[in-house]
Amino acid sequence: MPDQKGREGMPDVEHVLQMTKELNESICQTEDYLRYQDSLNRLRDRREVYEKLNEYRRKNLRLNDLEEGYEEAVDALYNEYIDILNIPEVMDFMSWETRVNRMLRRVFNCIAEGVYIDISYMD
Repeated sequence: MPDQKGREGMPDVEHVLQMTKELNESICQTEDYLRYQDSLNRLRDRREVYEKLNEYRRKNLRLNDLEEGYEEAVDALYNEYIDILNIPEVMDFMSWETRVNRMLRRVFNCIAEGVYIDISYMD
């Protein structure tokens, strides 16, 4: 394997990419991610339920653009889909999905903490 150190022994992009692939592999072996995949597969086996859940998720995502009446809209959407959202496989999936999203957010934040990018122009 060629030296993955760049100028003056610093890691080069290929080294960083390789480390990222290893991180990805580690994430995919966590209990949270494996259970998420398992719950997703079980949910996909119930095609109608899976499609209805995805319909709910798409609508819920669109609500993020609302400037007024957000809480009321979320409550109304929840009530519209309450039967689907209370199915044990759906609850299980959403729970594991939330855990994986939190883990990824923590990983992304950890990576971003140590990398300074000047975004002052966005103020």
